[in-house]
Amino acid sequence: YAGSALTVNVRENCPLNTVTFDLILDRWGSEISWDIKNASNVIVASGGPYTDTATNALQPVKNFIFCIPNGTYTFTIRDIYGDGMVTSATVVGSYVLKANGTTIASLPGNFTTSRSHTFTL
Repeated sequence: YAGSALTVNVRENCPLNTVTFDLILDRWGSEISWDIKNASNVIVASGGPYTDTATNALQPVKNFIFCIPNGTYTFTIRDIYGDGMVTSATVVGSYVLKANGTTIASLPGNFTTSRSHTFTL
């Protein structure tokens, strides 16, 4: 039909390893950054800082997908304030890091200045 809307969903075909990272921030997103570095200490993915919110509530989940080659990597998440992703006892952020569907880390954000996970693909 002429003039009808057409929706096309595009998804990258990853011939390498699919790494996903799901991040739920606390109120203070501007304090948070993260990266994934290869064995040569080169950053292959990174994010942050993010936006703060006006209320003491968790922010909507942020989903990331990366296509990276075989190798050893270190994921590090950082908080410049030093209290992790914790606004209060009931508002604690979290994250899930997976490689090819296997969970590497699924943790609450109750770290201090940083937390790292090393993984091999």
